Amino acid sequence: MFLATTAIEDFWDTSREILFLGEWCKLYSRRHFWSRFESRTVPYHWLDREKLARDYVYLDRVYEHYLRLLAVRLNEVHGADHSLQYWRIVVGWWLRCFVDILFDRYESLCKALAEFEVDSTWTLPQNTRHAFAPENFSEFQTLFASDIYNLFLSGRIIHRIGEFPYVERETDLSGLHAQRPSCARLGNRNLKQDLINVLATGGRFMPDGLRDIAFVNSYFGVSQLAKLQLGLGQYPSLDVEPRVPAQPPISLNANQRESLDILTSEDEFTHLLALSLGENLPKVYLESYKNSNADAARYFPTQPRVILTAVSHLSNDLFKLWAAQCVENGSKLAIEQHGGHRGSGLFNRPLDHELQIANTYYSWGWQPSTARCTVKTQPATKLISLAHGNGRGAGRRQAAKLYMNLSSYPRYSIYLYSVPFGAVWLQSIEFQAAFLQALPTAIRRDLVCRPYMIDYGWDEVERLTERVPEVNLAASGESWHDCLATADLVVETNNQTTLLESLAADVPTVLILQSEFWEMTPEADGCLNQLHEAGIYFDEIEAAAAHVSEIRKNPWDWWRQADVQEAKDEFCNRYAYTREDWLSLWKSELQSLRRTAGNFKAAA
Repeated sequence: MFLATTAIEDFWDTSREILFLGEWCKLYSRRHFWSRFESRTVPYHWLDREKLARDYVYLDRVYEHYLRLLAVRLNEVHGADHSLQYWRIVVGWWLRCFVDILFDRYESLCKALAEFEVDSTWTLPQNTRHAFAPENFSEFQTLFASDIYNLFLSGRIIHRIGEFPYVERETDLSGLHAQRPSCARLGNRNLKQDLINVLATGGRFMPDGLRDIAFVNSYFGVSQLAKLQLGLGQYPSLDVEPRVPAQPPISLNANQRESLDILTSEDEFTHLLALSLGENLPKVYLESYKNSNADAARYFPTQPRVILTAVSHLSNDLFKLWAAQCVENGSKLAIEQHGGHRGSGLFNRPLDHELQIANTYYSWGWQPSTARCTVKTQPATKLISLAHGNGRGAGRRQAAKLYMNLSSYPRYSIYLYSVPFGAVWLQSIEFQAAFLQALPTAIRRDLVCRPYMIDYGWDEVERLTERVPEVNLAASGESWHDCLATADLVVETNNQTTLLESLAADVPTVLILQSEFWEMTPEADGCLNQLHEAGIYFDEIEAAAAHVSEIRKNPWDWWRQADVQEAKDEFCNRYAYTREDWLSLWKSELQSLRRTAGNFKAAA
């Protein structure tokens, strides 16, 4: 049987029976092609959620071990003596993602090897081993979800484990760099971007006492941020990430990369990981490290006492370099909760990372059982305008609508958390379609579906509209906050941010989850039980559809019932916490934090 590892059809031998490594190979838009010949598909190994839970713990241990080893090597390469915490902030999130990604592809190949008779596959040539090193984390985010990178990565695993017969097949990679995105928040300089830089970083030129709290992507609105900064007695500035002039791709240093190979391992996977780091590490941590540090120093404020962000610690490498150095020098890194699932999902890889790198973490109401940093509850900056804006309530909604939010995940998984990610998402698409089909035709015609902003090659809209042609699609570019202003009933199908936004806005909301793939903490399960008793949460399609049909004519009558409001408020207090006096609470907290800053020493 011939093994096809990705959706790139040039690497399929269609003259034979094909074994697809996963559902990611079979693009729905190409079903007229791949459905013509005999094929089988390897079942996804993380459909077994008990295995997923075990692997989560194992990979966390692998990450910690290799972060320590990588930190030593990077210090040697750069002639530095940075702490482990420094490198955790700079390179830790990439390493966490890469460990999970590599293991997922490795386990899929092992399952194919164990359960099927594979006698051939085609890979990229081994001399392309350095062709896919990304410039930065932003490019890595684009690459990991692409077919070409996964063809490369699967091929390198096949080359190294030595169990598959394979043929190296030449292909034209000349357009690879041209297709690559520029760095996160990078772009060609123009007058508008220069103005943004001045407004965003203008505080760095002010006296120390007027700029000692740096806000970077904090999710405060412009007017909210200005009020807060003035209340703190500092120069009002935007908290957008500065835009740095794009640089041409830097040349790869093969010798430096080979020095990163860590030839210590405890099993086949960790041996594979050790040999893969040098080929896949983004250049920003190696070849362009020095230049990137210079850019970071140029565009971010100098040594604030406190750094506050909600998202830049994950995606912006210049921010990571700057923040890591500031922390080593005594600054405090404070991270606000970014969105939904954190705290309610049973496990969440980004949250693990955030709790390790932050000095203080601000949750939206929940408290972790254990945490390396201080975790405090503060009003959710992302929800303040929804919960305490003007004109809330049913009276302002004209031409009221029924909305259903769709979400999506890449065909190729990136990091582990308790959601139906990777190939599991295909089952979630079927679940959403089945729910729509269970609704009465009149309600389906009334409903407006909001597709996720990225499709990832699932062709989810086409799949749903073929099954349920009556469904309307939301206008492109219409923000979710605008939709909430006209909604009188919202159906949520995921435990993510839009659910919390709907509840915080106090809009009638029905949540339906495929519970076997949305594992929750025991505390969140208790809150969901209360939502279920109030008719807000369901895990059965027919029951949810019947409830939506029952309340559709007068959703506000149902929503204003005391038990429904009590259940909603209890859930919001735990996972979507807001307060009308948010300004005084945030001002008091940040004043306290900056008073204690300056004595922090990074962990060794």
